[in-house]
Amino acid sequence: MKRRSLPGEGPAYFAAGMVVFLGSILTTWFLTDVVNASGWSSTIRNTSATFLLVGVLCIFMNSYIIFYHSTRPPHPKFLLLVRERISIRVHAISGVAETALGILAYVAGYRWAAIGVGICCVFFHAPTAFNQTRGTFGMRGIMIPMYYGIVALHFYCGIRLLMTGGNILWLERTWIALQTYAMTRLFFSLLTLSKELRRVAYTASVAVAGFVLTPLVFGEIGPLLVAALPVVYLMAVLVIVRPHPGELEALYIEHERNSLIGNEMRQIWIQDEVGTSNHVSTVHQARDVFDHLDVQNAGVLRIEEVEPLMESWGASPQFVRSFIEHNAVTGVIDFETFHSTLWLEDRMQRVADEVELEMSLAAGADKAQLVFDHLDFEGNGSLDQLEIETLLLGWGMPSSQASVYIKKFGDQDGLISLETFRTRMAPIWEFAFHDLFADMPVVRKYLK
Repeated sequence: MKRRSLPGEGPAYFAAGMVVFLGSILTTWFLTDVVNASGWSSTIRNTSATFLLVGVLCIFMNSYIIFYHSTRPPHPKFLLLVRERISIRVHAISGVAETALGILAYVAGYRWAAIGVGICCVFFHAPTAFNQTRGTFGMRGIMIPMYYGIVALHFYCGIRLLMTGGNILWLERTWIALQTYAMTRLFFSLLTLSKELRRVAYTASVAVAGFVLTPLVFGEIGPLLVAALPVVYLMAVLVIVRPHPGELEALYIEHERNSLIGNEMRQIWIQDEVGTSNHVSTVHQARDVFDHLDVQNAGVLRIEEVEPLMESWGASPQFVRSFIEHNAVTGVIDFETFHSTLWLEDRMQRVADEVELEMSLAAGADKAQLVFDHLDFEGNGSLDQLEIETLLLGWGMPSSQASVYIKKFGDQDGLISLETFRTRMAPIWEFAFHDLFADMPVVRKYLK
């Protein structure tokens, strides 16, 4: 089966992103070096209340970010492939170094520290941030141009910082551009408190962070530039990609990091079409839906019947494509595949009974086995590769990377044993264990 390009992925979408990236660099050059050409001579620190307040908030948020990532397993999408492991480590180390050197250069006036900021930005942090743009989630039609615009601003300011030999104005601009992630985390934490905004919290938090920080670089026109990024990207997509209406619509659906299926949309469909209560077990609910669709009592469903169902439930394009490709040979799916993929997230969120957990732990189960048993709902001692790929896609891993990674594992039947899972898929079970079991008293008691 021919691989279909996903919204936001593929050469054509990359070209549209480059329009935003290069356009952002040219815009920054024009506004900072042509309209307001003060970058070569300014020696006065910005001591305005707004700048200092933003700086203090960013320092606080960076401290929290360091604590957060040092106490939780890294996201699997950053660890499963060697190049991604190198990229995220370089990104994290250079980001911390750039933040610290920026504070030192601003407070003490050390030119060498300011030049160090420029080196970290240009050669390490901005390139690795550029690499991570393709794996963003949220509304990709907004998030991708936002990311490219922010990376372009940071990169250009870093170059100018080096060109000016550590000029204070370009130091401030470079450091402020770097803090977009810190401000995003702050606003994300606030927006998730609202039930109405929680579903679009990530996209909204990046936009708000841009609205707050860009005036410190461009002045009052900053928010207008941020708002222009998605518009320019959309125009580039329409001209270069020429997407069909459904593909274009998918660019503006909020794809949460931990969501492949829109659970609310699925429950509404089930209530209207099948009438099954969402209080029954996921197995029984899945069986009711499967039987409802299997009007000929064949015991299998054709892919053509399931594809529009997934789309009506708000399934991510990555998952739909992966599902189709895995089942393209037979053209049909059985109930086990139906339940183990379309209900996988529900099973992952359903924490096992504490009595069962205690029995498993007393029998010597480790973290890997707890997660493995939780995924192995059939209890046959193996996992299907599609289940693992579904999990990776649900965690926000780009589909191209998930496919490359999953092809390395499994036997001839496409199954993954516990031993393979334990020894070669540690990033998956460590991350899943923390989300599912780490806070349960019975688990903490056995696995200290």
